[in-house]
Amino acid sequence: MDMERIETRGEDGRVVSVIKHRTRIETSGLSGRSWVEGLARYTLADGSAVNAVEDGFEVVSTCERLVRV
Repeated sequence: MDMERIETRGEDGRVVSVIKHRTRIETSGLSGRSWVEGLARYTLADGSAVNAVEDGFEVVSTCERLVRV
């Protein structure tokens, strides 16, 4: 599983890190081993769930909007 840290800004102006977790799906066949990227999952550093929305992110538990820095 790969991870990417995305810097965002909360509604009150503080910097919040969103972590993008990427899974890889093995698609091996006769031609050999290969991988494709699976669905991404987003969390805060404490593990709280985050949804990707059209203009940034939204914390599931609080509905706070986060925008990319």
